[in-house]
Amino acid sequence: MWVNPDAKPKEITRVEVESRCEDEQVFVRARAFTSCIPRDCKWGWTKAEMRSDGVVKVLLIGFLRSKQITLKAFGDLLDVRVINIINDLSEPNVTKVYNLQRK
Repeated sequence: MWVNPDAKPKEITRVEVESRCEDEQVFVRARAFTSCIPRDCKWGWTKAEMRSDGVVKVLLIGFLRSKQITLKAFGDLLDVRVINIINDLSEPNVTKVYNLQRK
């Protein structure tokens, strides 16, 4: 689990990643939490893709917007790149980058 103790409202506060091996294949799932009041909002466990370079990609689909998240671990830090995909095509997608700490 990785955390972002300085998250502002609607920013990523925590990311959890689980993996398992089965028949020589790696299966990965992830979930993210965003800062909400009175408690963090969680995006449920979602199937993720692990690339050969160790990067994990996940698409969290919501009703009004989705998040495409790319995760790359560097020791005790996790580089998290989030593209907020808004379903209203008149609004631009927004990309943010966070550095989370291993908890």
